[in-house]
Amino acid sequence: MIRLRKPHAIALTMILAGGALLGAVAIGATGTGTSSVLVPIAPCRLVDTRPAPLTIGTRSTPIGANQTVTFQVTGTNGDCTIPADATGIASNVTTVNPTAPSYLTVFPADASKPNASNLNWTATSPPTPNQVTVGLSTGGAIKVFNLTGTIDVIIDIVGYYVPESGGSGTTGPTGATGSTGSTGPAGPTGAAGVAGATGARGVTGAIGVTGPTGATGVDGGIQDCTPATYGPGMNLAACSFVGTTIEAQLLAGANFTAAYIDGASLVNTTLDGALMTRASLYNSGVAGGTMLGVQASYLSVQGSILTGVPMIGGQFSYASFSAGSMIDGANMSRSSFIGTSFTNTDASNTIFSESLLLNTSFFQMDLTGAVFNYSDLYNARFSDSDLTGATFADANTSKIFWSNTICPDGTNSDSHGSTCDGHF
Repeated sequence: MIRLRKPHAIALTMILAGGALLGAVAIGATGTGTSSVLVPIAPCRLVDTRPAPLTIGTRSTPIGANQTVTFQVTGTNGDCTIPADATGIASNVTTVNPTAPSYLTVFPADASKPNASNLNWTATSPPTPNQVTVGLSTGGAIKVFNLTGTIDVIIDIVGYYVPESGGSGTTGPTGATGSTGSTGPAGPTGAAGVAGATGARGVTGAIGVTGPTGATGVDGGIQDCTPATYGPGMNLAACSFVGTTIEAQLLAGANFTAAYIDGASLVNTTLDGALMTRASLYNSGVAGGTMLGVQASYLSVQGSILTGVPMIGGQFSYASFSAGSMIDGANMSRSSFIGTSFTNTDASNTIFSESLLLNTSFFQMDLTGAVFNYSDLYNARFSDSDLTGATFADANTSKIFWSNTICPDGTNSDSHGSTCDGHF
């Protein structure tokens, strides 16, 4: 049985990172395993390191590289008032204005920094939130560590943990004594009320971050992460595919939202119209299959091979292609890449025709022979990349940022005023 403590006579509900966070967990700054219960509160802001007028708390500057900062939690700090007996907090932590790829680690102030991360981002990431549950030091404080670059941090508390104690019911009232008649006996004494049940102790467990709730499949079916057979519209949201081989399957319209695919092989498989929003595709390969019209905003692709795969009409806004991935020869025309990041990826002879590439970043890219005809590249960035032989017929190339990039005619953008204008 899981018990939720309610400090006032009102219903309190907390939804974090797509799932309900309730019940008793083990909270201890130094691994004591003390069982605690969550007390939900109206969200309050403990810390906002951005400059005034946005500053909340004691710090108004970003956290620097390899820097650890201590924040007091118990007592009144920022917009929050947390009791002195709190053993931990449930919070939303958001990173803003990154200057380099990095990660954030949040831990009790009297504990050694763990080899773990709570948030990860790139230099071009938008504001990045995550739900973080963390124990407090004996003095009621936490520490926040940033690895590289600088980052602004926002911490919103939505509940705190206090030591758990078993509950006991109250004794029911005694019935009133009956009135005495002129000759009759006194009325009977009312029966004692039934004692309330003793509250059960919550299950002790290690502190952990609550993962996001998987999205409902397109067909509304029940989720099955290990199906005997695959089919169109199947709900595979938030499933993990590690070293899996899926061959010659029709998975059109399947739901891979927030799925984790690592070291997998998708051979001759149809993924047309699949939902892959916030999915991870690591060290995997798609060979002989199709991905027409996929919905893949915030997709993360690292070390994966999609060479020659048809991906026409896809939605890849704010996605990330990095770590030696290969999309060379793929047809990604008529697709949306708004805010997408391409880093250290082979995209030679890839077709981006008639696509939206606004605010898209290309860094250390092989784009030889790539086709950008009729595309909108407003405010795109090309850095340390090779565009030899690429074509930009009737493309919108205004406001492009160029740095150390080989232009289509073989010259370097730095040799003529940091631009490839006139050298297509």
